[in-house]
Amino acid sequence: MDLVVRCPCGWETQGPEEQVVAAATAHGREAHGEEPTRQQVMTMARPATGWSL
Repeated sequence: MDLVVRCPCGWETQGPEEQVVAAATAHGREAHGEEPTRQQVMTMARPATGWSL
């Protein structure tokens, strides 16, 4: 199942869990100067299917 993570800044990533965690971790580090933990990323993750704001 693909997941989606949306950052409050508007950045978004979607894909398999490992890909989403890696992308979100890199985004946090590069864009915000923080490196989220896997648990923090997974707390923000939602199933990609049927997801809407």
